[in-house]
Amino acid sequence: MNRGKAFAWTTGSLTAAIACFSGGPRHPEPRCPPIEAVNIARDSVGSVLQGEYVIEFVGTGGAGKGKRATGTLTLWERLDSLHSVAGLDGQPVPWITEPLFGTMTVDLEVVGAFVNGTVSSADPSEPGVVVRDYDYSRLVPPERVIRFDFGSGSNKRGLWILDGPYIDNEITVVGTTGLAGWWEASIGYTTYRSVGYFCARKVG
Repeated sequence: MNRGKAFAWTTGSLTAAIACFSGGPRHPEPRCPPIEAVNIARDSVGSVLQGEYVIEFVGTGGAGKGKRATGTLTLWERLDSLHSVAGLDGQPVPWITEPLFGTMTVDLEVVGAFVNGTVSSADPSEPGVVVRDYDYSRLVPPERVIRFDFGSGSNKRGLWILDGPYIDNEITVVGTTGLAGWWEASIGYTTYRSVGYFCARKVG
């Protein structure tokens, strides 16, 4: 199951949930410089991932195949009081936390990916980037997913976006020197797709 799309409706994208059943390109394995992976406790995600990165998005299929987009990514740890994510009923979702927010300079349209708003916003109430940690410990087998959400329009706290562009993704490798993962972009109720992977090297 592609969990990124299945749970996306709780974070603002009904389109992503529907697209879960559409098949689409296979998620590529990141081809990044070696990263020494580490296991991170849920209460340590923010302190480990905060910092500055040089990040590259590589298109491997769909509209962005063969294209690359590079820039900087800066992540800041959220206050503990802002780690919770509200569900449709306004109550905190116990299996989702939002430990980081940030800003990015990558032009994602180069690789065929689009966002609602901008990725460059550094406003903590509607940042260009957030990191969310999903605890699937109740599943069999239990799993955990750490992912980005891109676009200030979609990341505004308390606002629900039910349609529009999205970038499904998962951070599959986390280390003290960087991180890596896959991404898949669409623009709503269409067959449009662009897929690839990302590599981020920590520089500060």
